[in-house]
Amino acid sequence: MLSERIDLRYRLHFRSAFHFGTGLRAGLVHRAIARRRDGMPFVPGSTLKGVLRDQATQIAHLLGAAARPPHALGEEDVGEFAKDGDVVAGIFGSRVLAGTISFDDALLCAEDEALLRIGDDGRERLVLSPTETRTQVSMSRRLGTARRGLLFTSEYGLGGLRFDGRIVGVLRGVPLLSDPTRSYELTLLLAALKSLARIGGNSSAGAGQVTCVIEALSVNGGELSEEAVDSALGGLADMELYQLSYGDEGEAS
Repeated sequence: MLSERIDLRYRLHFRSAFHFGTGLRAGLVHRAIARRRDGMPFVPGSTLKGVLRDQATQIAHLLGAAARPPHALGEEDVGEFAKDGDVVAGIFGSRVLAGTISFDDALLCAEDEALLRIGDDGRERLVLSPTETRTQVSMSRRLGTARRGLLFTSEYGLGGLRFDGRIVGVLRGVPLLSDPTRSYELTLLLAALKSLARIGGNSSAGAGQVTCVIEALSVNGGELSEEAVDSALGGLADMELYQLSYGDEGEAS
């Protein structure tokens, strides 16, 4: 097995308004978004982890690698306890295997926060709101009409805002056949980040459109250039061989 100590920094750039709900209301707003103590919105690390896991699972299935859904149920569904490898569980963990990397909350980038806080006179204060409110109505799926008495107000973060986040930890994975210095797990994590397109609630209504840029990546203390990161994604072509590689690693260890 290959151990990779990673320190990955990324930036999320929202192309549309976004909503990360708290389940709570704030004054007249029925559906408030997640905010820091100072009122600035943020992207919860747990939300990002869930979305990336879903992306990684879809990519793995597309490329012919086995990947189990995280909440599979059923008395006969005991695959989690089997010795066979699961490349997605190797990154994010499962119900019986703890994950070994952490996903920090993504915070508003310094440039955007400064733009919102500093007024014309140079005094640092919140002069522009990072959110907007929208009044919505619940629709009946059966009739296709508005449901009586279900008018509500939702809070959204402004489109155009950028957030910086970090993923750190140790990936213990299977070396790529084409490049034994890199693992399938790291390759799949990078692909999931690069393919991120939507995150948060109300995505079916156009909210949460986002692009993700990997700002910096350190593996075992060595910095990888942007070209090296792009080159690492070439390992996706080997993904269908993951099970074979996992078996070889198991026999070797």
